[in-house]
Amino acid sequence: MATSYFHLCPIMLTSGSIIEPGNFGRVIETYRPNSIGPLAVRELTFEVARLKNFPDKPSRFNSIFLFPTLQHAQAQLFRFDISSLIYEVELTNPSQNLFHGNMGLVHEGFPNEHIPAIPHLYNLAAQYWTGLDNIQAESEFLSSSSIRILRHHEHRVEASELTDLQNNGNSTASISTSSSS
Repeated sequence: MATSYFHLCPIMLTSGSIIEPGNFGRVIETYRPNSIGPLAVRELTFEVARLKNFPDKPSRFNSIFLFPTLQHAQAQLFRFDISSLIYEVELTNPSQNLFHGNMGLVHEGFPNEHIPAIPHLYNLAAQYWTGLDNIQAESEFLSSSSIRILRHHEHRVEASELTDLQNNGNSTASISTSSSS
């Protein structure tokens, strides 16, 4: 049996649907000069570090982002985009390169406003691209394989729970879920 992962996507899809990698990079490549902001600077710095030191790792621009467990996907859903849907998925080509990284390093802030941004981001990128051996709270997987939707996981959370999540940082407290095909 194939290994399954979890993926966040804002579009309603049915079981069997295929999602191609690279949408994240496609979106960043559409940025106009006046809209290049911290996200683009961060991702370009991570890409330069990858190209220079870890060229065998899949590019974040050409990959699909996956989570190892439903709980990891839920945590990211409530952290970044409550409007997305959670899908359990499988790789269509498991032989494609799969990278396991610490996304906490990608989203880490600056220790102060006076630190030089690019060297700090480059250091975080070098740590990120060394990868992880074990599942951790901030685990994410990158793959250049397309993915197949196995099932949609419903999620519901009460407004009071969202407040608790924001205040306590506990991303998986009392979240109701169910699977649908």
